[in-house]
Amino acid sequence: MKKVLLNSRNAIALTHDIAAAFLAWFGAFLLRFNFEFPPEHFALMKETLIIVIPFQTISFLTFGLYRGAWRFVSMPDLKRILLIVAASNIALVALLFMLNTSIRVPRSVLIINPILLILIMGGGRFLYRSIKEYQLYGPYLKKGEPVIIFGANATAISLVKDLSQGDVNAQ
Repeated sequence: MKKVLLNSRNAIALTHDIAAAFLAWFGAFLLRFNFEFPPEHFALMKETLIIVIPFQTISFLTFGLYRGAWRFVSMPDLKRILLIVAASNIALVALLFMLNTSIRVPRSVLIINPILLILIMGGGRFLYRSIKEYQLYGPYLKKGEPVIIFGANATAISLVKDLSQGDVNAQ
């Protein structure tokens, strides 16, 4: 586990993920009860939020979720989110059942929650990336022609870098 320094971007990402954990937990209860909350289960949801949110926040930080930039999010990042949410959920289920208190979270909530959490966390990152890419390349999407470059030597790599930056002069 790598140590994570919280800079402003990581703090914003952490805030997003805390909000995602809250929304996923709340959404799991809403879906479980068909958007009609029984009062006793609403109280249960509020009680368990005190355990769930800090636990998931600590697991996000511990497993190194904040190493990369959202602008470059890709499939390995989504795999990392999947693994972290799965490990966090397994540990959370074990923690909730080991407490032996009057807290009895419905099992369906424990299944719906990680699904929603993965969708919200991954969706937010990919939405951010698509917005950034559109801002950077949107106006230029129709102005280029597709090119195939054969070779993997230093010249080909340099050409790809120059083409992606738009620095090549037509001669």
